Amino acid sequence: MDGNLKPLVQTKELKTNLLKQYQGRGLYLRYDHEFDALLLQIVPPETETVVHYLSDPNVALVYEKTTKEIVGIQIENFEYSFLPKHHEIMRVWKLSDSAPKQANNLGDMMVTVERIQPVVAEKVACVSAPLLREEEPELEALICETFSQNRFAADAY
Repeated sequence: MDGNLKPLVQTKELKTNLLKQYQGRGLYLRYDHEFDALLLQIVPPETETVVHYLSDPNVALVYEKTTKEIVGIQIENFEYSFLPKHHEIMRVWKLSDSAPKQANNLGDMMVTVERIQPVVAEKVACVSAPLLREEEPELEALICETFSQNRFAADAY
């Protein structure tokens, strides 16, 4: 986060009830090529959210504006900066990127992407979660566990 910007709330003010209650009902993964940002959320993308930056300028928690419930993780400069630091994620991401080219039909493409998305989500969450250790230690395990449940919503892409 830019040194001049102040967070709207402190990390300790954010709530974790939704993460604790989450039981793999659907995870949304979005990648914005223009912004180079990956977003993992447990709520639908149309939910109004706020980004809460952590000590790493590329990694942020995403929380619901009205409830302050943490609902996701956002990684900015995902391909440009984050992936080169995490080769195990880069390998899987490259597979997901090439899946449409390798698929013989839409069904094959969907099956390939469905297999790869949970791996990307789990690895991104578990690599990002340690950033929470110094701010809110119990969040580290909760974030990694939540995004490792490997169930995606029907419209995740």
